[in-house]
Formats: sequence, C-alpha cells, structure tokens
Amino acid sequence: MKNKIILSPAIALLSCTILIGCSGTNDKHIEETGGHVILDRQSGQIILPLDNYDFYGRLSNMATFDKAKNVWLKKCLKKVGYTLKLSAEKLSETEPPEERTYGLWLPDRAKKYGFDFPPQSKDERFMNEKLEHDNAWAEEFDDCQNKLQETKTSFLRVDQAYNSSLASKLASESFEQVLSDDRWREIRTGWKDCLSGSGLTPPRNDTSFVSEEAEELLDSRSNLNSDELNRIAIIESTCNNQVELTERLGNLEGSIQENIIRDNIEALSNEKNEIETELSLADEYIEKNLK
Repeated sequence: MKNKIILSPAIALLSCTILIGCSGTNDKHIEETGGHVILDRQSGQIILPLDNYDFYGRLSNMATFDKAKNVWLKKCLKKVGYTLKLSAEKLSETEPPEERTYGLWLPDRAKKYGFDFPPQSKDERFMNEKLEHDNAWAEEFDDCQNKLQETKTSFLRVDQAYNSSLASKLASESFEQVLSDDRWREIRTGWKDCLSGSGLTPPRNDTSFVSEEAEELLDSRSNLNSDELNRIAIIESTCNNQVELTERLGNLEGSIQENIIRDNIEALSNEKNEIETELSLADEYIEKNLK
C-alpha cells in the first residue's frame, strides 16, 4: 500500500482516478530534513526511503506515466473521431495536490485552499467537462480506458505492476510496523493536545489525521470552501507544523523503511532499474506522439 494522500471519501480526487494525472514537481525544490524523510514544502511532497524504489514514488514519475497514458487515450479517441485536448507540457501548470500522509501540514496552503486542492489544470478541466456534459464522448473515453487496461505496452501498465511490486508490499509492512510502535502515539499526543487547546476534538483512531469536527463536515459533503472548514484547516495545519508532526512521523516511518530496504536491497535495486527503463520509454513515447 502506498500510504500517500489520505482524504475523506468526500474529497477524493477524481483527477487521479480517471488517468487525468497528478501534477509533477521539479526535484530541485526538495529539501532534506536531516532525518529519514524528505519534505518538499513547495509541491507538498513527502518522500520516504521506499519511494526511491517505487513506480509512483515521485510526483514527476506519476506525471510522466500519466501523461503517456493520456497521450495513448488521445490517439485512441482520435481513431473514432473524438478529440482529447492535452497541453504540450509534461508537467501541469497548476500547483500539485499536496500529500497528506500525516494530515494537513502546510499552513500557507491551508489558508488558500482549506481542505480543498489547487484548481484543476487545463487538461483536467477539459476532460471533466466532457465526462459531465458529452455522453457520446464519455462512452468512447470509457471504451478507450478499457482498451488501455488490456495493452501490452509496459510503461502504460505501471499502475498494475505497482500493485504487485516489492516496494508496494514492503511499504505496507513498514506502515503496519510503525503503527505498532509506541513512538507513533507519543508523537501524535502533542498534535492532539494542540487541537484540543484550539477548541477541536482530536481523532480517536491512530491512523486518522482529521479532527472530529472536520470529519463530520467532510462526510456531510459540506462546501470545501466554507468559512468553518477553512478555519479548521488552518488550525490543523498550524498544529501539525508547530509540533513537527509530519517530519517526526515521517522520520519514524522512514527509519523503519531503511531497515527493511537493507534486507531487500538487491531486489529493490532491480525494481528501481526497471522504473528508470519504463520512464525512458514513456518519455520517448510522449515526445513522439504529443502533437
């Protein structure tokens, strides 16, 4: 299991489930924390050690593979007389959605978007509008998606490969281990105390990073831009930042992952080499076909 953006079902990203793709980021903005996790506060990416061996470990990888899929879908739709508009750039012009592995952790973003995410890219807006308002287009798009699932082209099947990858399996194991570590609950205590001191009710579940007030509003499908949700988002992200919750839990989980990597380094290195090969093939495909 890739324990990345954790959301209430009410705000699950449509764009990441229908192959529109999540935005990428430039690795030059990534900052070391001095521990076992790397935090990129500009893109909102949280990079754990196993992410370096993961098909979708970096947003730039996700952007490349998803762009290749969208180019394939564009060609498929063109064969039956339909258009899929794609930008020439491989990476989106919009801010990427931040990873919320350990809850909201970027106060500046919380002030701008609350529990919501940055505006959709042009590609996402075009696709969602078509899916919502053009039934004939949507039917052909669904048919192309089904055909994409059957393709033998390796770099178009990385999401299926990920589900059975060693990195995915080990990430699930490391998460189970960190949940059984007393330090996980000890680190969360400061954040929960901060929430309580600000008038919010901390979550009871050890894997939840959303206050009960926010969870109730999100489950009721309240407006994500409501004043109350925005107020709560600022409090939650500020508390997370003040007690360094994301950094400390990331370092704890990262330290466990590093031990697991040492025991599986040869097999993981082989998977990493496969990823680099598939990225190169995807880049070549995009360059030749994105016109």
